[in-house]
Amino acid sequence: TLWIVSITKMRELTTVALVIISLYSIPLMSGQAGSDQSTLLYIAYIFAALFFASNTTGILKLKGKDMLPDLITAAGNGLLLLFWIVSSAPDHWKSMIISLWMVVFIFGAFFIFKATKKKEPFYVYAGVGIAMLATATAVELQGAALTIAYTVEAVSVVMIAYLLLKNLRISQKLILLLIPSVFLSIESLSAYGWRNEIPYVDFFVLLILGCAFLGLALFFRSLTLETKDKDLIKVNSILFVVGSFYIFALIWLTLKALLLVDDTAVMISLIIYTVVGLATNLTGRIKNIKGLLVYGGALLGLVVLRLFLVDVWRMEMSGRIITFFLIGALLMSTAFIGRKHSSDSISNNSI
Repeated sequence: TLWIVSITKMRELTTVALVIISLYSIPLMSGQAGSDQSTLLYIAYIFAALFFASNTTGILKLKGKDMLPDLITAAGNGLLLLFWIVSSAPDHWKSMIISLWMVVFIFGAFFIFKATKKKEPFYVYAGVGIAMLATATAVELQGAALTIAYTVEAVSVVMIAYLLLKNLRISQKLILLLIPSVFLSIESLSAYGWRNEIPYVDFFVLLILGCAFLGLALFFRSLTLETKDKDLIKVNSILFVVGSFYIFALIWLTLKALLLVDDTAVMISLIIYTVVGLATNLTGRIKNIKGLLVYGGALLGLVVLRLFLVDVWRMEMSGRIITFFLIGALLMSTAFIGRKHSSDSISNNSI
């Protein structure tokens, strides 16, 4: 088939051949081949290598032509290979084999992008490589350890992609790799262990996720501001908000686990949130940064809503008085500082 494709240039035939092989492989991957399973796995490696070489060569030769068949073949080839490894490779070799093939596909992604400057094949090849990376990690780890390892790997992929490609838009799209980490972290956010003590494994899950999002936001901040691209700036703002959410959640859960009196934990948490909200809001007002101004205002709004909708009914009288007094004092003092700054700005402008 590959020989016919090279002569006729009908690249759709490669996709058809891959579909036929996939249909033939389904019963074999389920273990029906018995003792011949290892032999079939080696044959699958050969087929994968042939399809990879043929497909990569075809993409490199394309010049402004429709590459959809090649992209489908590239994705299908990688996923079929991954299914073969997961179903047929020895357990103690699975992660190693997947990692080796991952390197092949990741290298192919960067090589094609450097040679053609085309984003579509890069996304497909890199996507297959990242799927292999995630699978290899899942084979070796479970639970919180899986979440931590996958988060570190996803951040590394984003950073390496930017350092090699110098393409901010592609790097920010790769941040979507952190979505599985967000879902995996739900277990750590709702872990029963927070009620009695700090579950340190879950603690580090939330800490690493918070640092990952905030670290990426800081890394891309100056780069996105230079481009003045609103979409890129918006993505960076989302990173900052999500990262701060994990840090705030960590503060809340840690204080509740450490302090015996629930009202005290809530009071300290709300005061911390208020200080952060006031600091960001004031900084945004002084430096005329709309994002910080909105972020600080939203955080303060959430604190006030929490006070009036929840804590006013739940807290003991003494805790309620202290909390409302301290937060009210902070709000009033900052309002005075903000007003003083506004008057100073007006007087300076008049001069």
